[in-house]
Amino acid sequence: MKKICLCFALVMVCDTSLASNLDQADWFARMKLRLTGAFDVESEDLNSQVLYREIARGSVLVETWYSGSQNEEVTLFHLDNGDLVATHYCAKGVQSTMRVVWPPKSENAIEFKLASATNLASPEATHNSGFAYTFLSETVHRTETWSKQGKLLNSQLTLVKR
Repeated sequence: MKKICLCFALVMVCDTSLASNLDQADWFARMKLRLTGAFDVESEDLNSQVLYREIARGSVLVETWYSGSQNEEVTLFHLDNGDLVATHYCAKGVQSTMRVVWPPKSENAIEFKLASATNLASPEATHNSGFAYTFLSETVHRTETWSKQGKLLNSQLTLVKR
């Protein structure tokens, strides 16, 4: 019984150290590996698809919503001198740039928070102010945070690979 407890304790220590040993470039590589492809989006009020693909020799991960429609939106993920950033190009014409919250809270989750926004009429105007990914074995959970009239609103999405 003592051996089992010791092994469990070592696994827990390794699990914690793994999250702290990854750098932002490692996280970007993980995101590209887990997200590249097409996903069905499931939520209470949205059934859609989202596509992820690499461009520029793998230096950028492109996330595309509502592909081919007038409401098409993209988010570009890339490294900026070792820092993982994302810029969301919204159908409302706002460009929200987010930086990763570092270090991540776990080895399976990463969060982005608003760093700046362009073409924002006022701070109260609706805009994306952050999102987080939790990578599970079969799905990816995405939490989006929006600012609307100065209030933060969250939505939960489940991405299922096609």
